[in-house]
Amino acid sequence: MGFLRVESIEMLKALYDFQAVYPKTISFDEGEYFILYQTSARQRNWWQVVSMKGNIGFVPSNYVMKIKVSFLIFCLPQCCCFSKKIGR
Repeated sequence: MGFLRVESIEMLKALYDFQAVYPKTISFDEGEYFILYQTSARQRNWWQVVSMKGNIGFVPSNYVMKIKVSFLIFCLPQCCCFSKKIGR
């Protein structure tokens, strides 16, 4: 099992609609969010992303913008931090 360091996650937001034409590209609508998976010097105009629907593919880098995110810490109901906060 692997873990991601929280500060290494970069989020993107779609600025425009995009209709995929090439294999391995993803169609999306303005306002959709992605996790930036990989960039490369060779394909600098295309970024590999993971969509919120779970799809992995490439999007044109000029159709998205990097955004700052506040991340959430998820806690199971039986976790001590959850039970203390809600008075269980």
